[in-house]
Amino acid sequence: MPDARDNATPEEPTRPLPAAGEDQPTEVLPPHADAQPTQVLPPVHHAPADMPPSVAPPVGEPPAAAPGSKATSVALWVLVALVVILALSLIASLLTRGGSSPEPSASPTPSATVSASPSPSPSPSPSPSPSPSPSAEPEPEPEPEQPQQPQQPQQPQPSGPQFTAFSAPASVVCADDYSTPEVTISWSSSNAAYAWIGVATDNAKLQPYSDVPPSGSATLPFPCSNASQKYTVTLEDPNGVLTHRSVVVTRQ
Repeated sequence: MPDARDNATPEEPTRPLPAAGEDQPTEVLPPHADAQPTQVLPPVHHAPADMPPSVAPPVGEPPAAAPGSKATSVALWVLVALVVILALSLIASLLTRGGSSPEPSASPTPSATVSASPSPSPSPSPSPSPSPSPSAEPEPEPEPEQPQQPQQPQQPQPSGPQFTAFSAPASVVCADDYSTPEVTISWSSSNAAYAWIGVATDNAKLQPYSDVPPSGSATLPFPCSNASQKYTVTLEDPNGVLTHRSVVVTRQ
């Protein structure tokens, strides 16, 4: 008995299918004995594997509005509502002002006049005569200013030691040419620190007979062999300034 596989048409070898996303050109396969000729189909474009399939909106529902357009429409409605409210407020204020009228003031009710008998008018009292105002006392005249006397210029204070007193005899009595009577000299001073007394000199510090106090007295001999003799007292202050005072005693 013949095998059915012997009468079958030999099959074509199996070919690998193209991977997803790759388009292969369509090949014309050899026709079978009893098969219809193969029609060439247009290539099918496959979406990439990593792209999500597009979802078509359901039929009958409008597409959802974008968030930006919805916010714009809400702001527009709010703006329109504010404009309407402002317009209504303005109209109401105008109507209120125009319709208000000042309230009529209440007219005073006439009061009944009561006639009274005229009262006697008081007689005018004599006006007091103005008293004479006291006369203003005359102001005393200012005394004339006394002319100022010119100030006396101050005397310059003497510098150095000064003698405030000095006394000595003008002459002495001699018995003969060999006698020596005594002569006493007294003085007082100011601003003096040292003093000397000398004989026959004008500067007792250079030719002193002896040292003496700044204020005091001294007794010196008079030589009767001379017709006269000079005695000098010299003062000195702390700064070294000197002052001299001399006297000449004569013989009688």
